Parts: sequence; structure tokens; C-alpha cells
Amino acid sequence: MREAEDRAREYADRALAAGKAAGRRIGSFLLKKLAVLLLPFLPWVLVGAAVFLGVAVLVAGVYSTMSPQSYMTGVVSSPQDKVIKAKYERLTSTVWGEGPAWNAADTYLVPEESFRRFRYYPQTGFENMHALKDKYRHDFDLRLRWGTVHAVCLYWQYIFNKQEIPDWLREKVAKDLHPHFYYIKRTESYSVSCPKGSHSETRDVYLLVEAHTIYGWYQYHYEEVTETHRSGECTVTTRTWQLKDTIQLWPDRYQWIKRYLKNLYKLDGILDKEKQIEQTRYWVMEAGEGFTQQKEWLQWLISDYGAETIASGAMVPPEYVPFLKEAFEKFGVPAWFLAALFQSESSWDPMAVNTRTGCFGISQQHPDYWRERWIKLGFEPPELYQWNPRAQILAGALVIADYLGDPEQIDWNGDLRKDDRVIRAIARYKGWANWPQLTWEYLEANTGIDKDIAEEKRQIEIVLGYAEGMQVGAVWPVPGYRKISSHFGWRTHPITGKWKFHYGIDIPAPEGTPVVSVSGGAVVFAGWWGGYGNTVCIYDGVHMYLYAHLSRIDVSEKQAVRPGDRIGAVGNTGDSDGPHLHFGVTEGGLMCPYRDDPDAHWIDPLLVVQPQ
Repeated sequence: MREAEDRAREYADRALAAGKAAGRRIGSFLLKKLAVLLLPFLPWVLVGAAVFLGVAVLVAGVYSTMSPQSYMTGVVSSPQDKVIKAKYERLTSTVWGEGPAWNAADTYLVPEESFRRFRYYPQTGFENMHALKDKYRHDFDLRLRWGTVHAVCLYWQYIFNKQEIPDWLREKVAKDLHPHFYYIKRTESYSVSCPKGSHSETRDVYLLVEAHTIYGWYQYHYEEVTETHRSGECTVTTRTWQLKDTIQLWPDRYQWIKRYLKNLYKLDGILDKEKQIEQTRYWVMEAGEGFTQQKEWLQWLISDYGAETIASGAMVPPEYVPFLKEAFEKFGVPAWFLAALFQSESSWDPMAVNTRTGCFGISQQHPDYWRERWIKLGFEPPELYQWNPRAQILAGALVIADYLGDPEQIDWNGDLRKDDRVIRAIARYKGWANWPQLTWEYLEANTGIDKDIAEEKRQIEIVLGYAEGMQVGAVWPVPGYRKISSHFGWRTHPITGKWKFHYGIDIPAPEGTPVVSVSGGAVVFAGWWGGYGNTVCIYDGVHMYLYAHLSRIDVSEKQAVRPGDRIGAVGNTGDSDGPHLHFGVTEGGLMCPYRDDPDAHWIDPLLVVQPQ
């Protein structure tokens, strides 16, 4: 940790020094070499230099957030930082309360989906729910982060040489950049028919159909799907609404925030204006993410385990599972292999962009070839569907199938390391120039003498490790007990009687009933956690799984688990009104048990696992 902190400070110092040095060089150059020629343009050049210096400051700020320094009021942390951060968090809260919580300010219930030429934004004449309710939590992904508001304000402070950031600016930026969300309400059902009896449930769900945000203007389309499967002697039938398509309505998904920053920072007079505005947008948003994520990511926990140990089918975001199945049907590459490849490429981020290569999306499509692939797959015009997860997944499957030759000739149940076609296809997909000569034997023979080959072998091992683990699906946490007494969502708390959001599902069962791990992963926490009582938290690199109110705990921290491994037993500990398991799932990780944030990215556990 000490080494990381020293490195962060070093980078911050370098960024600030580089900014100052660049300013000196620019000033000297202008004065000594081009004073006469550039005198008419001097105001524009000075504004450009200020923007450059602002970028350097933001870089320093991002690195500072990776250490105990917070860069709220300066490079060195101050007692005022917590107060200022609290102001930002109040302004960008997702919980509507006494003060303005701008992420929940415009969340409307509408009668039907919107389409390309039929858009809801900027209409407000609908029921305002003042809550983020999307079943798939796309609204949470697109919310305005407090760190972004701070980065915008911090940039303004340095460009205009202000001593501090005024409260009116924080409030203005949060209000100006807040999202608009539009939802439809639909019904889903679950039923189980067994020789000894039947059980059925229905519930209302909310689906985001349109989102106008600083990350783009999106429309989402859904289809109703009915599925039936056997579970022992029982037949289980589910009727759900699944994501079908995503459309991005702007030619440039960042055009709104770029126009806003141009006006706020008065960038009209800068030479090469468009390039400067894009650079400003990039650094402001990157800095904002850095401020928001003032925590150490949990990769330390899973770095000691192989991919095959932590991976399982539970890692795959549930809304993308139908697209993987469709890709398998079209191209013959198993869904679990595609999932492994995409996990290694992007960790399932449809907005991911490699700034070095320009490759983007879940399957990291090349900027020179993606349009022809979209057209071949029927996504026209391709620009509308560039950020569509379905298009990205199908395009990735198209490419890897071509690189494999004939996927049906691959022995997918065998040792994939022994199949040169698989090794070379992975290497080619990742853009390695030496892919034609690669075999597993070649990689093993040259790992000790060539560091590049060693890295290639490591990356292929990661893909094949994920592939091995992802063949195992998610497991129901309380085998034999399928009934859910309290679903994910708003409810009257059974003990306090208050109307409160329930960040998980409750599964009643007799005390002492075994509780098993839904997924693979590593145990983050095993112990007592306040109202949750005896608690186990497991992290797999994508989701954090929380098991609460246990009567006993059968695992220890940093222990690796596989799906189906016993981790404890149903209990009645903590704030509980009877023996049951409280099971919760977050995306992106939760600092368990040190952070119980109402804005944490909790998702409905039934998206990850169904009663079995």
C-alpha cells in the first residue's frame, strides 16, 4: 500500500510539474519567437493553455484520489473535504428526499416504448416516480456521478482562476447535467408445479425505455419471453421481459456534455476547437470517475486465484444471456466460450473504449471494421446500433467463429489447450501479430525467455480459465426452498414498519438449512455485520453476493468457493423476524462490510439466479 501511495503522489507531482513546465514553454515560445505573428490570436492561445493546465490538474486529482489524499479543496486532504463531498452526494443522490436529488428528479412512468422518431425527452407531463426503478439497473449505470460534477467544477475553478468552487456552481452543474429517465410498467410471473403441490407468484417490474444523459441518448426495447424447465420432480415456468435492443440516438453520444462544457468554459475561440473540446470532455469524465471511485478495487482479492476458480455462469450480466444464446445458434461457438472471451476483453462494459486502439464495446470491435459487420448482421444504419450490446456480442461471435474456421469441428468438451485452432483464434482476436505460429507447446517453451510470449500465455490462460469456470451455472442459494417471502424493491419493513427499499430477496427455511454459494469467487467477509447478523460476502470480479442472517458460517475470509459449496446455514440473527436467508447482489463490488451505501448498485438477485 505504501508503494502504491508513493507512486500515486509521484504521478500527481509529475502531472502538475508537466503542466507548469508546458505553460512556461508556451509563454517563452510566444514571447520570443512568434510574438508578432500570434499577437492577434493571443487571447485564444492563452485560453487553450489554461485548458491544458486544467487537464494536468485533473490528472493530478485523479491520482490523488487513489491515495489517502482527496483533492477536494487541494492536493492535501483537509477536514472540509468530507463536507464538500457530502454536498455533491446530496445533489446527485438517487434517493428523493428533502433536498434536490437530481438523479431522481425526472423519472417518468410512460404508457409505451419510444422509438427512433418517437421520443419522450424533454416531455415531463407524466407521473414522476422520483426513483430509479429499472429492472436491469441501466438507469443506475447512466446516473450522474458526484465525481463528475466535482470535476466539471474543479476545471472551471482553474480555467477562470477562482479561489474556490462556489456552491451555486455545484448546484447549477448538477441540475444542468442531470438525466431524464422514462419507464414502462410490466408484469412478470413465476410458477412451480410439483406432485405435492403448486406455487405461483406475479410481480410488477419497471423497464427503462428512454434515457437522456451525459453518456448518450438511448432507447431500450424489450420482448416477453416464457421459459419452462424441470427441477427434480417439479416443472418451473417463468414469464419475463428481456432486453432486445438498445439504440443510441445521437451521432456522437457525448455531444450534449461537449456542448455544455464548451459553453461553460467559453472554448469557442480556441484553435482546433473540436479536438480541444473532445480532449476536455474526456479528461473531465475520466477525472470524475476517479473522484467517484475513492476506494481500492477488489482485484487484490481475486488476483491469487486462477480464472477457472472464481468464474461461473453467474458472472454474466443476465440481460446479455439471451444474446449469447442467439450467437451460439447463429455461429456455433458455445455461449460459455464467448462469455469467457468477452469477460477478458471488456468485463461486459458496452461503453468500454480502448483509447490506444479505438476498439470498443463488450467484444472490443475494431474501429475500421465494425460498420461492415453491423450491416452484415442487419443492424442498419450501423451508427444507431454501435452501442447496442446485442450487436456487439453477435459481431464478436461472427469474428471468433471466422477465426476458428469451423466451430463444429472443435471438441468443446476436450482440452482446448491442445487445439491449435483455439489458441490461434484467441491470439488473432486479441490482435497479436504472431498468431499464425502460436501453439500451447510454443507458448510453454518460450515463456521463460520472452516476456511478450509469457504475457500472451497468461492472457490465453485467463480466457481458457474463464471458459472452464463459466460452464457451471448459478446455483439457488437454499436448495429445496424456492418460496420468496419478500422480493427486491420497496416494502414495509417487517420490524420497523417503515416504507423502505429491500436490497435483496428473503428465502424462508428452517433454521440450520444449508446455504450454498450461488457462484464461484472469493470470500470477502465472514462474520457479524450489524442488522444483517452473521454474514458472508463473496466476490467474483463482477458481482458481490451477500448472504445474511445466518445461524452459522462455514467459510473464512479469502477462501475460494465454487457454485454449490456450503457457506453457512439459514438463521435468524441480526434484525430478523424469523428464520430466512437474505440474499443480495451488487454489480461492481461493495466494500463489505464497511460500506452500506443506499446508492450502491444493487440488482434484483432473480436476474442472476432462478429458483431451482
